[in-house]
Amino acid sequence: MGNTKLSGLFLLWIGAAISIAEIVTGTLIAPLGWQVGLMAIILGHVIGCFVFLLPAGYLSAQQNRTAIKATKTVFGESGVTLFSLLNAVQLLGWTAVMIVNAQLAMNGIAKSLFHYQSVVVMSVIVAVMIIIWLLMNHNWLFKINNVIVVLLAIGWY
Repeated sequence: MGNTKLSGLFLLWIGAAISIAEIVTGTLIAPLGWQVGLMAIILGHVIGCFVFLLPAGYLSAQQNRTAIKATKTVFGESGVTLFSLLNAVQLLGWTAVMIVNAQLAMNGIAKSLFHYQSVVVMSVIVAVMIIIWLLMNHNWLFKINNVIVVLLAIGWY
């Protein structure tokens, strides 16, 4: 893998770690309170990282294979299917959270500018925009993402 591709992937994952959507999503656990919210975060990280990601990453590095190929050698086709389904559920959940956050922001702007609000309409607009993004050529989107990640990193400090 070339340095440009590697640095692009690095910026992609750094962007996921410090994105505004993720920061705002943290506010969704605020009603749980400080202690229960912290326990939810810790439990989620233990399950996600130590139960699934760390073993898959370790096997991947040991076998010099992709994580999914290493997982297949240990857990078989059924294991890969299970991990794929869990990943799909996680991605659907994350997309739902991003749609909720985006529609809240859009409704705030629409209410201020047009005296109009609709959770359904704004959610559908965001969902359509996501579908359009998925259907587009991703090469230039990665470049835009890299610029945004750098700006987020600068804003973080």
